[in-house]
Amino acid sequence: MSRRGFSLIEALVAMIIAAMALLAVFELQHQLADGQRRYEAALALASLQRDAISLTEDLNPMAEPAGEREMAGGRRLIWRASSLTEIRPQLGYPSGAGQFDVRLYRLDVDILDPHGGRIGGVSLDRLGWRTASATPQAALR
Repeated sequence: MSRRGFSLIEALVAMIIAAMALLAVFELQHQLADGQRRYEAALALASLQRDAISLTEDLNPMAEPAGEREMAGGRRLIWRASSLTEIRPQLGYPSGAGQFDVRLYRLDVDILDPHGGRIGGVSLDRLGWRTASATPQAALR
């Protein structure tokens, strides 16, 4: 007498194999969703960094070595400037009659959430200037 169909053990083994395959698919789906969240967070941070650069575009670090500005959504940015070079006269080529003293600064900008927690930041080099303190001839000596 021949039997037709599956035995209980065969059905259980098939269900275990299918469950293991489904677990692999669910793990892949979880990894893809996690990667998408990381991508969106990195994109949002890059947008905030571009905004911070735009908001500090007209900043003169020689006049304002530290400060704070408001951003959208209750965020704030704070900056600190540290000098990278000595003060030098701007020589006003070709005449040599410069009107400004200049210095290169490193500007460290932190982006803060509405509660004061740091979201991210950016560092950039920026030129600082002021009206020349001495005549160009005296500055060249």
